[in-house]
Amino acid sequence: MFEYKSKISICAALGGIAVIWSSAPWAADESACKGSSAAEAELVAFERRFEHTLSNEFNKDPMTAMKYYDTQRIRLFDAVTSHTDDHGGLEVSPQKFQPHFKELGPQFVGKMEFLDIRASGCGNIGFVSLIQHYTGTTDKGEPFEMYVRETDGLEKVGGQWKIVHQHWSVPVDMTTQKGQFKSRY
Repeated sequence: MFEYKSKISICAALGGIAVIWSSAPWAADESACKGSSAAEAELVAFERRFEHTLSNEFNKDPMTAMKYYDTQRIRLFDAVTSHTDDHGGLEVSPQKFQPHFKELGPQFVGKMEFLDIRASGCGNIGFVSLIQHYTGTTDKGEPFEMYVRETDGLEKVGGQWKIVHQHWSVPVDMTTQKGQFKSRY
């Protein structure tokens, strides 16, 4: 089984992510995975299934989204805080991941659309970036619309892709120091 901590180092800085695959089995031969269209197609299909779940079943039961995650190893950097978060409200540990979804899910009921999906994968490792466009009604009956940038780190285990790292963010207006949820990019 892939050991997440020893084989991938993910560093987020100023909205960018650097990925180091130094000990990955394909690191010695970069050409082995160039243009891995089969893995990329699988990753896009995975994200489309996830998108469908978030727009449908998730609205009734937020826990339906758990099937897309490795809930024992997930590391989530969220753009939205809840009472269950770690480290000042931005990081959610595996132990608090499911309670985080249970708390936030009912607050936003609507339609999720994934835009500009970009996937890269090789072997049992994949990375996807996309833009979430989310519209609906809050639990207080107020309409909402937001765009959130998402990056997923995935591992294929037992033939199934699972999200092991997820990062959500929004652009920040440095003048006002506020997140720009209406900005598409």
